[in-house]
Amino acid sequence: MIKLVNVSKSYGNNIVLDNINLSLEDNKIYGLIGRNGVGKTTLMKILSDQIINYQGEAFVDGSNIKNDKTFKENLVIISDGFISDMQQASKLKTLTSTIKILAPKFNQKRYDELMDIFMLNEKTRYNKLSYGNQGLYRSIIGLSTGAKIIFLDEPANGLDEINRDIFYKKIIEYQEQDQSLIMVSSHILSDIERVVTDIIFLKDSKVALNESVESIEEKAYMITINEDHIKLLENKNILSYKKVGKQLVVMVYDDFTSEELERLNARVDRMNLQELFRAFNKEA
Repeated sequence: MIKLVNVSKSYGNNIVLDNINLSLEDNKIYGLIGRNGVGKTTLMKILSDQIINYQGEAFVDGSNIKNDKTFKENLVIISDGFISDMQQASKLKTLTSTIKILAPKFNQKRYDELMDIFMLNEKTRYNKLSYGNQGLYRSIIGLSTGAKIIFLDEPANGLDEINRDIFYKKIIEYQEQDQSLIMVSSHILSDIERVVTDIIFLKDSKVALNESVESIEEKAYMITINEDHIKLLENKNILSYKKVGKQLVVMVYDDFTSEELERLNARVDRMNLQELFRAFNKEA
C-alpha cells in the first residue's frame, strides 16, 4: 500500500500539490486524471522518489520513502524522460539489455509477446520510432520489469485506437496475473474508464475525487428538470448546470435513493467519465 500524508509541492510561487492525503491499495488499477499542469506527473514522481524536495510524508508498505529506499526495487515509472537524451540513438535491443541489468525480475516472455504484438523491431533505433511507438516501447519495458508498482504517465499518447485497445487489454491481463498496483494517467478519459478500478481526479492542486469506478457510476447523474423544481436538489452536490429552454440540465455527484429520484419527476441519466470531468471543471 502507498500512502501520502499532507504532501505539498511548489515550484517557486506556483503551488502544484496542496496538502494531498491519499491511499493507494495493492491489486488495483488507478486512473489519474486532471487538466494539463494540475500535478499528475509531479504526484507520480513523488510517489516514485524522483522528486524528494516536498513537504509531508510518503509511505510504501508502512515505511517512509525518504528513509527506506528498498521499495524502489519493486517500482517503475514510465514517462517521456524514461529514455535519456544520450540513449535516444541506441537500438531497442541495446536499451533492453541495459534495462534488464537493472531489473532482475524482468519478464522476457512478456516482453517478447508485446514486441511481437505491436510489431516493434529490436534492431530499430529508438529515435527512429514514431512518437506513439516510442511511448509504446517504454510501456512494454514497464510492464515487463516485474515491478509490483507501475506508474504509466500518458502511455497511450500517439497510438491509434486499435493499438490503444490492445494495449489497455494487456494492462488488465497482466495486472490480474501479477496482482500489482498500477497507476495510469491519461487525458483520453474513454480509455481510462474501461481499464481502471479507481479514479483519482486532481483539481486546483488538490484531490477532488478518489473513488472506485463502481461508486462513481452510482453517484454521477445528469438530471434534466423544470427550473421551478430545482429546490429539490438544493441539498445535493451540484457540480454545474446549463439552461435549455425552461429546463435545467444539472450535473450532480451525490447519492440518491430511488424515492428521491422519483420525486424529482425529471429525466435522469448517468454521466460517463468525460461528462463528469467536464462538470467538475465547470465546463458542462
